[in-house]
Amino acid sequence: MSENTFISKVKTVLSVIKSKIAIANANLKKRPVANVIVKGLLGIFLTIFGGIFLLIMAARIGVFGGMPSNSELRSISNPEGTELIADDGKTLIGRYFIENRTNTTFDSLPSNLIHALISTEDIRYYEHNGIDWKSWARVLWRTILLKESSSGGGSTISQQLAKNLFKRRSYWRGTTLINKVREIVIAQRLENMYSKEELLTLYFNTVSFGGNVFGIDVAAKQYFSCSTKNLKTEDAATLVGMLKATTKYNPLNNLDLAKKRRNTVLNKMERYGYLTKPQADSISELPIKLNYVKETHNIGIATYFREYARIDLDNALGHLKKSDGSNYNLYTDGLKVYTSINLSMQDFAEKAVAEQMEELQDLYTQQMRWIKLPWKDTSFLNKVILNTERYKSMSAAGKTHSYIDSVFNVPMDMTVYSQKGDKKMKMSPKDSLIYYLQFLSTGFMAADPTTGFIKAWVGGIDNTYFQYDHVKARRHVGSTFKPIVYSAALEKGLNPCDYYDNTQKTYPQFDNWSPRNFEGGYGGEYSMAGALAKSLNCATVDIMLKTGIDTVVDFAKKIGITSTIPSEPSVSLGAVDISLLDMMTAYSVFMNRGLRPKMTYIMKVVDSEGNILIDNTTEKSQEKELVMNPENADMMRNMMQGVINHGTGGSVKWKYQVTEDLAGKTGTSQDCSDGWFIASNPKLIAGAWVGGEFPEIHLQGNFTGAFTALPIVGKFLHQVEKDKSLKDYVSSKFPEISKEAKEKLSCAYSRYTFDPNAADSTSLDSLGNPIEPVMDEDAPEDDGSSKKDSTKKKNIFSRIFDGKKDDKKKKDSEQE
Repeated sequence: MSENTFISKVKTVLSVIKSKIAIANANLKKRPVANVIVKGLLGIFLTIFGGIFLLIMAARIGVFGGMPSNSELRSISNPEGTELIADDGKTLIGRYFIENRTNTTFDSLPSNLIHALISTEDIRYYEHNGIDWKSWARVLWRTILLKESSSGGGSTISQQLAKNLFKRRSYWRGTTLINKVREIVIAQRLENMYSKEELLTLYFNTVSFGGNVFGIDVAAKQYFSCSTKNLKTEDAATLVGMLKATTKYNPLNNLDLAKKRRNTVLNKMERYGYLTKPQADSISELPIKLNYVKETHNIGIATYFREYARIDLDNALGHLKKSDGSNYNLYTDGLKVYTSINLSMQDFAEKAVAEQMEELQDLYTQQMRWIKLPWKDTSFLNKVILNTERYKSMSAAGKTHSYIDSVFNVPMDMTVYSQKGDKKMKMSPKDSLIYYLQFLSTGFMAADPTTGFIKAWVGGIDNTYFQYDHVKARRHVGSTFKPIVYSAALEKGLNPCDYYDNTQKTYPQFDNWSPRNFEGGYGGEYSMAGALAKSLNCATVDIMLKTGIDTVVDFAKKIGITSTIPSEPSVSLGAVDISLLDMMTAYSVFMNRGLRPKMTYIMKVVDSEGNILIDNTTEKSQEKELVMNPENADMMRNMMQGVINHGTGGSVKWKYQVTEDLAGKTGTSQDCSDGWFIASNPKLIAGAWVGGEFPEIHLQGNFTGAFTALPIVGKFLHQVEKDKSLKDYVSSKFPEISKEAKEKLSCAYSRYTFDPNAADSTSLDSLGNPIEPVMDEDAPEDDGSSKKDSTKKKNIFSRIFDGKKDDKKKKDSEQE
């Protein structure tokens, strides 16, 4: 049908031309000279247009290669990236794409944008069917014959769309002309299939605005931080002006040229009646006000989370098929992922991390002036060098080790990370490694323990320079593992009010392993609640052995720990590598009366047609497995409340003014390599880890979990409590534990038999040496309501040089 339409139109045009020629011929016979000139020029035009006509017919029958089929043209779909959307259902967190594009609708295109495009690119857009013969005649006469470079091109909007949709080909001769002809044919077919409004929408969704910015929607957001619908006339003219040459007229590259081109567009809008002269003159005087927001994967909010989600979504979508049987593509199928990430909480988390890590880094840098290198293993730096891409590439190229070593010691100019922003320095690659290895890192996560929906995620200090995500990283967990030990004991039937020995012992059956308390101090016996609040290692080992090592290991896996856990007694003190993500799952069991949630950020995944692919908000998807006796979970949570109210986590209350119910635990590994704190109220659990980028990086002095990780959680929870819009996450109270559970826990923290030969447990350091207690000036006065341990009040630098070289067995015995 389209072929017949085209032929009929050609016949009509030829008949009109024939009649016009007859009239002109009669007039020209009276003027011989004019007759020769006109007929000569007419011959040239007819030859050219005849040639074009023949080329068009040749293109239609496929002489220059296959043309897109009708089904291809009817099913045009621009590749569109996947969008991550916050828990408010509308705010964009990030996008995954090959071409950075979000398709828009005609209703979202403002009239000023359409008028700017038509005035500049195709003023007879609504009059032609894909070919503007008047424009072709103008190009032929003014551009080719008169050599006027400013006369403009002859391509219509439909032809430009055809060019954008289908890549140009190379031919032996006449490549440009043949491609133009192919685009004319495709443009005409598009005009027969789509309305003018649909073609405009396709055009604006397809066109490039420079770099990796495709489509008007992304261009409006990236250059002017607004929606397409809200583009001002001057901004619309700027973007349309860029289409002539996206690099030359890009306001990021040349503001003056961009303004001059914008004003050209405005003048054309005035010429064709879309603007009055006063309007055009007034707008032309305005400067271009960019509000440029570059969209990258490591800049902006939730950068670590976005990368985690990218990898996870690839796996989650792997088993799903489209209607045609193909797999979903995260980068081209225009999916929308509605996440549980709360932007306010994410902002609070990132600010808490930034503030605490800056303070810690300053203190740590002061330490480095005295310690020089933060690792004890002299071969550690060499191992890091051998694992760099620089070393591997040179080694693969056949360079000797001595040559590579010399290269690593040559100073060069480089841009490096600093807390105050990027800075230029001159240092050798080896020195740059030492420089970066001295930065502390962190991981933070917050979630709803009842649903498992993740609310905030921070994987490190700067995703541009430190891309390893420490929410997923497995590190020694220290005393944060103790609640798992105690819970396993409760599940086995151990009485929480039995008293467990706090004496330092040597265990011959475990190669003479002799665990010690982190803060020193031995003697007496402690209930589970007392041992947990004081974080006593010796009593915990006693509980572990009475429970059974394998029983504890099996229980840890049951409540969500996915790491390989060795069947060794040192596991009771946290000598096992576990991720923050796993620990948050395990702790949620205690807060959720024994039900284990699945930690996830996906609420829904919807395809480009609105079909729901994944839905984690349904009642079925929220079903949870009961992995712990509810009463035992309640008792464990109650004991963890004691850690906050009377133990090592107390400063989260009095220093950071967190007023709501809270249960949690601190943790510190050997040499303070890892600091942990996890705390939860009934609706929000938050956890943080702090340490070096590698486990070999050691911290000295008082860099415990209570000092390094707890402040991040404290600052975060304090801000959440202040935000009235988040009151649902902080207003709930823990339910009262049952009468039976209260009776099981109704005992004193400790009982102590005086030993005249034993030193006072509160005046011994971690090596068992007497110390002078130093009061913390920031602590409130003791009103008798809490039990404080003066061994924790030492100045941060007082033990910088106290460390001794111990073997791994001793290290596993001293974790907090």
